[in-house]
Parts: sequence; C-alpha cells; structure tokens
Amino acid sequence: MTDPITPSRVPAGATPEGDGVVIGDGPVRIDAFIDFLCPFCRRFELSSAPVLAGLAADGLVNLVYHPMNFLDEASTTKYSTRAAQHRGAPRIRAGSSTTRTPYSSASHPRAAQG
Repeated sequence: MTDPITPSRVPAGATPEGDGVVIGDGPVRIDAFIDFLCPFCRRFELSSAPVLAGLAADGLVNLVYHPMNFLDEASTTKYSTRAAQHRGAPRIRAGSSTTRTPYSSASHPRAAQG
C-alpha cells in the first residue's frame, strides 16, 4: 500500500488532507462518511444532523463530512460521485453554525429515500 497523497493546497473549510468538509472548531472531532445514495447514511444524517450541528455551533465538536461514492455501482449514472460533487462541499457550509443537511433535497433517487 502506498501513502496517501496530501494536496499542497486545499480549499478553506476542508480538512488538511483535502478529503472532508469541516464544520466547527471544537476539541472533539466527529467524522461522518456519507454516500448520498445510501439509505442508512440518509437515516443517520436526518436523525443526527440537528444534534451534530448544535454541538458544532456550541464549539464542542469539530464535525467533518466525508462525501463518499461507495454505492456508485448501484446506479447506472454514478449518482454517488455526482451527488458528492454537487451536494457535498458546496451544500455543506464550512464553518456554518446552521448546517443544512445534504439530504434535505427531495430529488434523491428512490434508493436513498429509505
């Protein structure tokens, strides 16, 4: 296995490794690995988003969203990759105290409606 490549420059609000969007600056880091096609990820996000956003807003946690594409093979259009690009970083506002859940859109494929 090779060492992962760390980018020399990353956007503001991203992890130093460039693989996640950081919300908050608390002492405890919570990493959420989410695939926008995954019904279980959706369920987790919808049930935990208000609590996690509140903890981040109160400066208690450092919430890091990692948009993933592990269910790309479950669609014919690489939905997970496209959704991560479209809804991931742009829709999750880094440093915002009012994190909008990436699953708040009604335009998800049926598999993610679970």
